[in-house]
Formats: sequence, structure tokens, C-alpha cells
Amino acid sequence: MKQPISPTAVSRSQPRTFASVREDVDVVLQAHYKSQSDRANVLSPDFSFLWDAASHQNKAGGKRLRPYLCMLAYESLGGTEYHDVLPVAAALELLHSAMLIHDDIIDRDYVRRNEPNVAGIYQIKYATALQNSEERDHFANAAALLAGDLLLSDAYQLILMSTIQDTAKIKMSKLLGDAIYTVVAGELLDSEAALYPLERADSLNIAELKTAQYSFATPLLAGSIMANAPEADQAKLREFGTKLGIAFQLADDLLGVFGDESETGKSALSDIREGKCTYLLQQSIRMATAEQKQHLLAIVGNPLCDKTMAEQARAIFTETGAKAEVERLMTRYANDAETILKSLNLSDAYHQKFVDFIQQAVWRKR
Repeated sequence: MKQPISPTAVSRSQPRTFASVREDVDVVLQAHYKSQSDRANVLSPDFSFLWDAASHQNKAGGKRLRPYLCMLAYESLGGTEYHDVLPVAAALELLHSAMLIHDDIIDRDYVRRNEPNVAGIYQIKYATALQNSEERDHFANAAALLAGDLLLSDAYQLILMSTIQDTAKIKMSKLLGDAIYTVVAGELLDSEAALYPLERADSLNIAELKTAQYSFATPLLAGSIMANAPEADQAKLREFGTKLGIAFQLADDLLGVFGDESETGKSALSDIREGKCTYLLQQSIRMATAEQKQHLLAIVGNPLCDKTMAEQARAIFTETGAKAEVERLMTRYANDAETILKSLNLSDAYHQKFVDFIQQAVWRKR
């Protein structure tokens, strides 16, 4: 196993790279999954298989942006106990993995990053035992649901087993609970949006609840709290994360429609076929002519939508100016985040790391 990293190995004046933090977090996560799988095998090999399925999805990819933001905030604000804080950063990735598993169940997806997700793995496992596809889907989703529940529980376990101070453990546990509470609200609103007219949903509020808070504001706040940063700086980072997180979700919505599948690893058809209630779609409907609106509504949410129909929808998104409007709003939120960043007393090196992250998060291709 990789040796723990000394907190003095990298000076605080020399920010760690995204890649190095990801590598260190992956070491923690791989060790944790292995330990839990071995422990589960004592109870039953079938239980160990569930942990292996969850581990497989973790190994299939992922940016690890939440742990990175946590460590970036921590060290930029004076934190020095890198190794002690690393398990907390990894706990944020377990939370994210749990949310992805549950989100895939909600979306009835069985593939993630071009690989079978947990439910997809169980579909394969149950293929012989269950010939009926509906039954197979039900039992596969049940197993995935349990895997997501396990990872939520283990996010707390990683925090409790870390070597940070007990008072910090309490704060981190509360922060994790708040994040789960908020993201579930966002998931519910996002799921229910399909039941009502498009204009009823507040897509930006959903973006804040479902994405911005747990993926950006929470990791930044976690790092700043563990660094014992002033409350004013904690508040600024929370606001920074909220602005950036909304911009990130807007970019994600664009990638879900206009992205290159070979780069994003996700279908450029599914959001259109599902009729996902995004800010992009809402603005297209608002800005469309009567003819464009009728054409668009015949495509979005249509389970028979093919590549030709999707291309027609993309043309309407562009011609109405909705795509440009989303990009304008993304730019505004990114600029707001950078303005907040300037108010923090960071070294030039750390300030640049944050600026670089803004650009990568908002204007990415995957």
C-alpha cells in the first residue's frame, strides 16, 4: 500500500496538482473498498459481491473534484495536516458515489462512463436466474439501492475513523448530513419536474440544491472548517461554491445535449429523449416561435427520439438563442465566483489554482 504522505512533503506555497490529490484519494478509497469487501465476505460471498460492484463503479472513472476542492480549500487557508484530512475528502467522494448510484436508479440507467453501473452489474448477475426483464430490473435496482445506502453510511465511517480532532469530526458529520438533506431535496424536485408543465420547475434552484451545494459548497466549506479559517472566509467559500456549482450544472446540461459522446462518456440523446427539465430547455420553449415550440415539444420527452430528431432539437436550441443564453448565464456565475475569490486573502499560487479550476469546471468538454 502507498505510504502516507507527509504534510511537509509539499509546501503550502506549492499547491498540489489535481492529479496528485486524485491519486491519494484513490489510495484511500481502494483500501476502504477492499477492507469492506473482505469484511463482507465473512458474512456472505454475495455481500462481498455487492461491495465489489460498488468498487468497480468507483474504479471506472470520476473526476474526484469534490475531494480536490476540499483539499484545495484546506491548504490554501493554512491547513497543514494533509494526511489527517485526506479520509474526510475521500468521504465526500463516497457521498458522490452513493448519489450517482441512486440517481441512476431514478433515471433507469444501467450504464455509467461506458461501463455497467452497480444495477447494470446485477442485471448481468441475475440474467440466468431471472428471465423476466421487469423482475430482473427490480432486483438489480434493489441491490444498487442497498449499495448506495452502504456508501452513505461509510462516508460517515471514514470521517469517524479519521485522525482529525473530535470536534472537527462532529462538524464534518453535521456538514455531511446537511449535504445529504439538500441534495435529496434537489433530486426530488428534479424528478417531479417531469410531472408538471416545463415552466413550473425552477431549474436554477434545482441546480443549486442537487449539484452546487454538495459538490462545490460543501467540499470547500469542509476544507475551510478543518483549516480553522475565519467564519467570514468560510461564508465566502460557500458562496463561491454555490455560484460555481450552478455554472457547472449549466455546463453539464449543455454537454448532455451538445457534448461529444466519445469525450463525455454519456449519451447526447438521453437528456432530449427523457425531456429533462433544464434551463436550456426552458429558455428554448420561452424564446421559440410557435412553430419551433411545437416541433421541439414533439421531440423532447419522446422515447422514440433518434439521432436525426436530436439534431433537429439542437438546431432549435441554437436558433432560438437559448444555447447562447445558457452560456451567458454560465459566464455570469463564473465571473461572480471569481469576484468572490478576489476577496479572499490567498497567495498568488493558490488564487491561480482556483481560477484554473473555474475555467476547467465551466468550459470543460466532459
